[in-house]
Amino acid sequence: MSLPRREIIAASLQANGVIALVDTLDDAITCGNAYAPEHMCLAVADAWSLVPKIRNAGGIFVGENSPEAMGDYTAGPSHVMPTMGTARFSSPTNVNDFQKIISPLCCQR
Repeated sequence: MSLPRREIIAASLQANGVIALVDTLDDAITCGNAYAPEHMCLAVADAWSLVPKIRNAGGIFVGENSPEAMGDYTAGPSHVMPTMGTARFSSPTNVNDFQKIISPLCCQR
């Protein structure tokens, strides 16, 4: 490989990268849900049919005409995304993060 930043890229991939070879799209979705990516790009035919199967992702980029850069800079969703697999239990920053919630409790006899 003759990339000018080859060593930096190789170190990053070794520390953080994952390449998963799967047999089916369902296997890919299972793998993706387990990894819980910050950004999930569905660059496949009939991408919308897969969206309901995604349970863990900060953002889903649906179809070949929905590049990640669109979400980062122009589409409007928050760019404060759950990283390092935290999409399993967390969401991108949204209006709910700025609301205060009080949970009333009562035990009556």
